Amino acid sequence: MSNPSEERHDALVVRARSALGMSRDDFARLLGFSKRTVIRWESGQSTLAPETLGKLATAVHRKDPALAERIARAGDRTLEELGITRLHPPPEAKAASDGAAPPLPDECLVDAIVCAAADALKVVPEAVRPAVYAAFRRARELRMSAEAVERALRAFAPVQTKRPTRP
Repeated sequence: MSNPSEERHDALVVRARSALGMSRDDFARLLGFSKRTVIRWESGQSTLAPETLGKLATAVHRKDPALAERIARAGDRTLEELGITRLHPPPEAKAASDGAAPPLPDECLVDAIVCAAADALKVVPEAVRPAVYAAFRRARELRMSAEAVERALRAFAPVQTKRPTRP
């Protein structure tokens, strides 16, 4: 295993899921796949596509930056190429080290929204992603804010869903 990009995907997936403290179901939802696909990855029956490795590196970075770097390399990318880290952070970023966690990338936040919709429908995220995209695109075309859409839909929401709070 002389080339870092040849690191076994099954070991990376197991370590990433452990670092994130997720069940296979939650891990599958995070990446937009089925639990069965996660089992195939973990058993070495299947490998992850480079874009999935990039998404996984993004998710893992806050918990284990070194593991995130190994995952990125497995997809022949760097954390900088994935937009997870910067080669040279601006001086104001260095000065603003007040202990606050950096904001999550938009892709992770959108995945959380898609997963919430998928959970409400009891389907996999990939099944609901096109509908969520179409709804948000139409709301933007109509110049509606997310808050306005939420207010209008509140009367139709049968169950209050548990929402994670942002750090």
